Amino acid sequence: MLIHLFLSPIVFAAPAYTNIKLGEKVEGACRHVDSDDDDQSLPSLGSTGSELSEFTCDEISQVELCHLLGPAIPEDESKHVTIPSGFTRPANLEHSIKIDLPVGFRRIRKAFLNQDNDFWDKKVLSGTLKYKNIASKGWDRHSDVIGSPTVPKGLKYGDIVGATKKTEYLMPKTALVKANMAYETTTITAYDDHCFAIEMMTSNPDVPFGKKFIAHTKIVVYNTGANSCVMECSVETVFPNGPPMAISRQIKHAMKTGSIEVFEKIGSSIKNCAVSYGWV
Repeated sequence: MLIHLFLSPIVFAAPAYTNIKLGEKVEGACRHVDSDDDDQSLPSLGSTGSELSEFTCDEISQVELCHLLGPAIPEDESKHVTIPSGFTRPANLEHSIKIDLPVGFRRIRKAFLNQDNDFWDKKVLSGTLKYKNIASKGWDRHSDVIGSPTVPKGLKYGDIVGATKKTEYLMPKTALVKANMAYETTTITAYDDHCFAIEMMTSNPDVPFGKKFIAHTKIVVYNTGANSCVMECSVETVFPNGPPMAISRQIKHAMKTGSIEVFEKIGSSIKNCAVSYGWV
């Protein structure tokens, strides 16, 4: 999931996600699944440069996020959630966190997946991470349906599973590496009114050791009814040709800590927005 891991033979810098400017961390918003994870302090938000000068930087972030998430969806108000017959809970990857969100399931699904929503490309990639030259080819099938509250007659939810989307973007230069391209393939691996899951495989072949690993990230969202859902985010490192003996542990650690921090910030920001703007 958009991992910016840059390293020298012995130096690992924090992923570019650490410049994310979403809402301030809310105590209790995120729950670690890994028992051995260390608590990490989050960087300050800093200035956003927004024209909304009457807002603080925290409030600007929340206003933008609320707008990009779109309006509430009436179907999310129901307290009753039907679990499909034969449902199998998607397995998490090696390192994961669980985040309770006071936002409707279909609202989150639309924000994350709908081709006409700017939440991901505009807010996360461009606005927050400052990536440039973002190019997405869109979902390879059912692009006009994916993320919608309902599916048309004749189409089953299972028909959406397996849809893929390719995205590439230019990541900014850092003190260690020049600006470089990242290539990401996203696949929908679960999709119904109880759960959706996306898995992302991201490579940065132009960074040091970039051809030796791929970032595998996964987001699973469960409908818990009454305008709420649970998001489980996980990550693991893939070494296509086997792990490099000297540095594989450092690569995995850097990818884990950077990804978990990003997941926490996204979840905390959505929760902040919900509390501050009366969703709960």
